Amino acid sequence: MAPTNWSIQPCALADVPALAHNNLSAFWTDPTWRQMWPMCTLPPFVIEQATLRMPRNLLNDRATLRHQKAVDPGTGKIMGYARWILPPSHAGDESWSEAQFPDASEEEKAAAAEAAESAWWHFNDEEVPLEVAMSKTKERLLAEREYMGRLKFTLLCWARRIELTRNTVLDYLAVHPDNWRKGIASALVASGLAKAKELNVDVFVLAFKAGYGVYKRMGLIEIDRVVDYDQVLFPGGDGEYGAYFFVSKVYGAEGAGGETPKLVEAEVTPVNSEKEAVA
Repeated sequence: MAPTNWSIQPCALADVPALAHNNLSAFWTDPTWRQMWPMCTLPPFVIEQATLRMPRNLLNDRATLRHQKAVDPGTGKIMGYARWILPPSHAGDESWSEAQFPDASEEEKAAAAEAAESAWWHFNDEEVPLEVAMSKTKERLLAEREYMGRLKFTLLCWARRIELTRNTVLDYLAVHPDNWRKGIASALVASGLAKAKELNVDVFVLAFKAGYGVYKRMGLIEIDRVVDYDQVLFPGGDGEYGAYFFVSKVYGAEGAGGETPKLVEAEVTPVNSEKEAVA
């Protein structure tokens, strides 16, 4: 029987191979993620390259990034991972310090940078229209609200970044598909939401379909989505691929004027190209 209380712990450099395997295996189940890579790319190769990159990623932006792993208390095995971004008003060594990645020596940082630079990490050169629609929707949503600071948010660790303000952001959530439906993702999200409440900050999440039910169950409010319903990108699927935008209840229950936010789906229109896609 699976444990009902997963142990949520900080991450360490020794966790890198297990984290890379967990994270990339999780994201490879999502068609939107796979679409970003050249057709010949295989998961084991991407996991290998992610292992090279991860030490630098864990050491980057220590002032605002917070990392957590879910561990099976019986075996010590890593079962899931979450990365959160604090707003600048809470940046530093004192806010949520237990989830801050330990600092490293200059030699360790140099070795991490060298390993990361040696990794092959190249997405498709062809622009994915669905991704463009996601980015435009994010920019619109975040421009509609009043925020108190500025921070960076990476869409599932993609190369392109956009400016956000005020929120604590759930930047990355991954559970290996072998460990789905065991409450691991919920435990990681609950830990971050509890900390956000303690710090009195709001939460913003961009979710893919695999995590949709988790955020709904945790009480987050969906405020928008960008979805391909026409199976244009992925023929033979169930016709629903894209991104879903959530906010915490504190932030989403009422807008700046007291109004309740309404779900308004972004327009996603099929276009002609060498490969059928959506815009």
